[in-house]
Amino acid sequence: MPNYLQNKVCKGSYDELWTLRKVMRRFIWHDRIHAKSMYRTANSRWGETIENPFYF
Repeated sequence: MPNYLQNKVCKGSYDELWTLRKVMRRFIWHDRIHAKSMYRTANSRWGETIENPFYF
């Protein structure tokens, strides 16, 4: 997408408005949710021996 760093508002599916800031915030939040889930799964399998780098 040309000029995406100008933080213009774009209309996405279902007429939702998106900016670069919103896309990045959602991406980071989504990855955080997955990382937390993976940490909990590893913790339940191998116990408290797994280091918690994210301080969940």
